[in-house]
Amino acid sequence: MSTIPDGFTSVTPFITFDDTTKAVEFYKKAFGAVEKLTFPAPDGTLMYAEIQVGTARLMMGMPCPETGAEPTKLGGPPFLFMFMWRMWKPHLRKQKMQV
Repeated sequence: MSTIPDGFTSVTPFITFDDTTKAVEFYKKAFGAVEKLTFPAPDGTLMYAEIQVGTARLMMGMPCPETGAEPTKLGGPPFLFMFMWRMWKPHLRKQKMQV
């Protein structure tokens, strides 16, 4: 069983935007992106979205100060989400960390 969800790669970009709704629309117009999954915020804007551009899946969302995901603080670079839990689990055990 793979730890990588269908449609994703082992390393998937997660990009934060101040306005995820506008970002999704831009990607759709500029690159022909297809919305795969969206989670609206209480105010109706998009809190989180997954889009497909060709064979690439991108995750995007609103800034989240609790996790440090703020484009203004990071200068705009994406996070890289890594689906590698099975690889890290033995290492974490060696380090006597709870998993």
